[in-house]
Amino acid sequence: MFDKLTSMQIFMSVAHAGSFVRAAEQHQISAAMVTRHIQRLEQHLQLKLLQRSTRRLELTRSGAEYLHTCEKILNDLGEAESNLLRDQTEVQGKIRLAMPSVLGQKYLLPQLQQFQRLYPHIELEIQISDERSDLLKEQLDLILRFGMQVEPYLIARPLLPKVDMVVAASPAYWQRHGLPGSLDELRQHNCLGCSQSEIAGPQFWQFSQNRQVQISGNSKSNSGLILIDLALAGLGVIYQPRVAIEAHLARGELLEAQLDIPGYQDSQLNLVYSKDPYIPKKLRTLIDYILEQSTVYSMN
Repeated sequence: MFDKLTSMQIFMSVAHAGSFVRAAEQHQISAAMVTRHIQRLEQHLQLKLLQRSTRRLELTRSGAEYLHTCEKILNDLGEAESNLLRDQTEVQGKIRLAMPSVLGQKYLLPQLQQFQRLYPHIELEIQISDERSDLLKEQLDLILRFGMQVEPYLIARPLLPKVDMVVAASPAYWQRHGLPGSLDELRQHNCLGCSQSEIAGPQFWQFSQNRQVQISGNSKSNSGLILIDLALAGLGVIYQPRVAIEAHLARGELLEAQLDIPGYQDSQLNLVYSKDPYIPKKLRTLIDYILEQSTVYSMN
């Protein structure tokens, strides 16, 4: 098996220089080695590429067509390598990431906005989904994900080590239906479940001490933001991360129910990316920025 790429480069040099000797000098090999490369190409293609005479060297018609093809292939290859090297050394280009609706927009989106002000040559493609995203299948660079279990080819860096879940509804809803004091009383309420959540699903809500409660409600959604809007409108009870609704709690738009069992507290919010030793600089810069901002957020 011969090195076709090297043979193509040598063929181009011979064609441009019009001489086997000058091509050999350019590649610092013998003229005999240049001849062998050309012969291997011609044998592989089953075509005559060069017509030699005692006075000059000319391309055949097939040789002229092949020269054009070689120039295009090698130019495209050089451009591709330059782009890849630029990705490794410069903070520019596209980054694709996925994040859940509530925490993505409430927690991560402000950080991404500030990041783009610092690095305007970064193009962010953001996918909002409360379903479990697949980094490889969806060709993503980063995922914001709950839980400590990740695939062996991924790295999970904690942003918030403990995300506690809270049961909440609008003051108007509690006034009409009464505040529950226990999980048993919570069963009697119109609970709005997240269809993609294992913790706050449309049928069961998971709590601390390995407790769960079967719930029912007249609405469910795969978007936490929609569920929060429904709760703000007084239409039901939600079970969401505290960090996602803390502003509504602080303003009195939502009121937390004080139950006999605390909300689920073992869920960890992670930044997930590929276990790759050659992470592009643009991606490494974003990862480091988010991790730095998460430290600031935790301290506050």
